[in-house]
Amino acid sequence: MKLLFMVLFYLAVANSYATSWTKEFNGISSLEKISLSDGGIISHYKNSGNWKDSLGNYGTQKCFGTILVNSSQSIEDWKMFCEGMDQDRNKFVLEYFRNSNMEAGTGSYVFIDGTGKWKKHIGTKCNYAINYLDNAMFNFDKCQSKTN
Repeated sequence: MKLLFMVLFYLAVANSYATSWTKEFNGISSLEKISLSDGGIISHYKNSGNWKDSLGNYGTQKCFGTILVNSSQSIEDWKMFCEGMDQDRNKFVLEYFRNSNMEAGTGSYVFIDGTGKWKKHIGTKCNYAINYLDNAMFNFDKCQSKTN
């Protein structure tokens, strides 16, 4: 009975252990726009740059998406995906979510695919804050995932 209790306790502790990390992603962004008669804008957005995280990883990342912004500059529709590659050539794919304005804001993303060390993070949700200076973008992320 004591052995069963220790095994169950170990499994509970091991499954509740979470890894937290931060990531900085900086790069250059561009927009191709279609202006609507009501003042709204449909944009094809893309960016690329490099990143580093608090776990010692670093690499490149590129993103593509479509954004619909209304006349008051609030995001009405957003579909954005990014692909990253680390120093070991392992890749990950992220789906981004955001509902703030385009000048600066916050949002979240989810790992939807990964190879190597990133495979265990599929399903992990991260929060981010982004700011722009002209076409330069500055992104800071905070992530927490369960480790297996």
